[in-house]
Amino acid sequence: MTTSRQAPVTKIRVYYKSLSNPPSRNQDPQEEVQLKFVYTNLKYAPHELTWKNFRSDLQVQLAKHLGKSVSTLDSVVSFIYNDQEFEIESTDDSAFLSQVLQSNTLDQRLDDIIVLMSPKLLNRKQLPLMDTSEPLHVMELVDEGDKYKKTITVGLHQHGKLYVRLMNGVTVSKLYFFTPDQLTNVAETLKKDIYDNFGEYATLDLGSQNSADDFAANYDVKVTSTKTFSGVEWLMSTSFVLTKNAQKNTLHVLASIKLSNSEKPTMFMVPLKWDDVKVSRNGPAVELASLEDIPTLSPVPTTVSEDSVTLSYKVRMSSQYASDSIGQSYESLQDESGNSGAATNSNSRPFVQATFEHPHTVTGIVVKPLLVSGWGSTYLAGSYLAYSQDEINWKNVLQLNGLTDGLTTFVVPSISAPYWRIRKDGDGFLSIGTWKILGNPSTEPIAQVAGKPLEYYKDLTEKQTTNPQKGEDLAIVPRPNCKKYEDHGDSQFNLLVATDEQAALNSLIEASQSSYATDGKFNNFFNVPLTVVNKSDANLSFVKIEMAHKNQADEWVEMQNIKLGVKYNGWNGAQYQFFEGQVANFEPGQADNLVFSGAIVVTGQPGRDFNSRARAHQSLPQPLVIRVTITDSTGKKKDILVEHSNKPLDLYTHDYYASYNKFDATKLRFVTCDNVDTLERSHLAVYLDRENRQLQLKSSNGYTYSYVYDEFQKFMEKAKKEGKKEIELEDGKSDNRHVYMLFDADSEYQLYAFKIALQTETNATEKVVLVKDLLDELAKM
Repeated sequence: MTTSRQAPVTKIRVYYKSLSNPPSRNQDPQEEVQLKFVYTNLKYAPHELTWKNFRSDLQVQLAKHLGKSVSTLDSVVSFIYNDQEFEIESTDDSAFLSQVLQSNTLDQRLDDIIVLMSPKLLNRKQLPLMDTSEPLHVMELVDEGDKYKKTITVGLHQHGKLYVRLMNGVTVSKLYFFTPDQLTNVAETLKKDIYDNFGEYATLDLGSQNSADDFAANYDVKVTSTKTFSGVEWLMSTSFVLTKNAQKNTLHVLASIKLSNSEKPTMFMVPLKWDDVKVSRNGPAVELASLEDIPTLSPVPTTVSEDSVTLSYKVRMSSQYASDSIGQSYESLQDESGNSGAATNSNSRPFVQATFEHPHTVTGIVVKPLLVSGWGSTYLAGSYLAYSQDEINWKNVLQLNGLTDGLTTFVVPSISAPYWRIRKDGDGFLSIGTWKILGNPSTEPIAQVAGKPLEYYKDLTEKQTTNPQKGEDLAIVPRPNCKKYEDHGDSQFNLLVATDEQAALNSLIEASQSSYATDGKFNNFFNVPLTVVNKSDANLSFVKIEMAHKNQADEWVEMQNIKLGVKYNGWNGAQYQFFEGQVANFEPGQADNLVFSGAIVVTGQPGRDFNSRARAHQSLPQPLVIRVTITDSTGKKKDILVEHSNKPLDLYTHDYYASYNKFDATKLRFVTCDNVDTLERSHLAVYLDRENRQLQLKSSNGYTYSYVYDEFQKFMEKAKKEGKKEIELEDGKSDNRHVYMLFDADSEYQLYAFKIALQTETNATEKVVLVKDLLDELAKM
């Protein structure tokens, strides 16, 4: 018997009221009809339901409950909060629906939906445009077992609550809300636990989710199933943590994710504080190596220290938006008006960087959105404050949320570093009106970050062993020069080559190949243009034409499909017209330009494109000697030798590819693999795209794979966590192409090289190329 998944379902409690419109603003509306019911949608799960579908379907269900026609209903949806009524209009729809549905599977409504009938109420207010939540910290890890992303989000709900969300894939697994009063009760419980047990800290489970839970939720356990579950494979868990030295109205949320392919969980502590009205951030999240680190956590400062001063810095940006009024300078970022500042173009992970001359200690920042026309808080909200000791490895300190159009201060827990950035994840614009950095100045020089020199990684790259190359590379040789010959024989016809210029002799004969082979053979055609002159005093004709070529053994071999024709210039270049037979009549002294065409039957495969077919097959000698023989109407013969040479193969080399694409050749990594049968060259190029601040891998099939530095950082973290010295890049992976990232365990698993393996039908190659210098440069872009 097969298993049955539960059908998608969305349920929302609806409170409907029909109200009369009061005659004046000072009078309250009169309630006429009141109805409560549960809206049910069996077609869409909560995360799939759109506002358009919800609103139209809601009217249908409402009409059914009222016994009315849908056409008679002109509903307006509004939201009741703290006894105030806010109208939900089109600009708020998606945010509101997301807010209502995010806890749908738990039967934990944030608030009821209230449906009010027209006419519109005079005292109705516009719902403020607010994010449904403000993330304090987001943990995202992909499990290699089921390929789903495991996510724990700790954030602030717009109505002052704390929320903790655990997600497996794209659906909500668990969602929890806590008011300030509830957090006070949690803190009191934990404080008593510490006191009773003389502990350094205490914990209280908040909520968890594991693969066994998902199995039970998605399959009917009453039905015999072919799918079985054997133990917990992955686990997401959250708990409250209170340390012995915690300040009043502060505690932490401990978020932990253990993947099925990991021995240890990844853990973060997210600090919180609250007052009577709302919960708020209390500093950046801190990663834990183990639970033993909890007692060592220091209290997070809640205000910027009084001795902090404004620190000056140099500005660097990922790009500059073209506008004379914005400023794009340190001075414009110190102006608190919001009418100047800094703004980037829309690009990948845009940033504005502050560089100190010394590693100053930063205790806080003051920011304000850029408020000139077209900009606003949208282009700053959600960005991160990050710092670095070397401009390569960056660590996020906090996320800029809860911004207004005024100045907002964020506390930084006393971090000393020379490089700071406000940066965004993903693609888009970034703009800042004001960015003041507060802290304590230092006179110390910027320390050299410990690490291995580039020469170390070069040596490591050169020492890597690879599989031996299979097959020979295609040789790019100069074009052989063709000779000019005189005709021989007793016929009164003259066969002439009408040029003495060497380049013209080399390109005299045009070669082509059949598009496909039959039984492993195909025709290689050669068109030979000759000038024919009748030297006699009488009419003279061709009665027979023969063509032959010399093979590799210097033997003459007859050619096939002999044709006679003329060459003319068509609208798209040279064209040929061939006659029905081989007979051509000439009057006394007449001369004409004719084309003699013949084919060589070749064993093998023709070229795959026009260029590789417009040449003599590589099994034929070069230059190729062809003999053209005519027999005239008197029975006499005349022959002439002509030669054909192939143009050099048009194949990419490292230097040619760099020159063609205007790359710095020293920054290009280029690996090739040839197919000697089809004269094709596969390649993979690795280079920096400075405009988009990406490392790109481009293959000969036309596909380009782009990576920002943070993606490589995640690979390095994965390699370190799992103790792997080699990880394959999945993008662009095929039977004929593999790219492996190489990590050095002796230098904190730094990614230093790519091992690139390419294969064709005839050849295979494997090479290791240095990328450490490219990645270091990428990190500073």
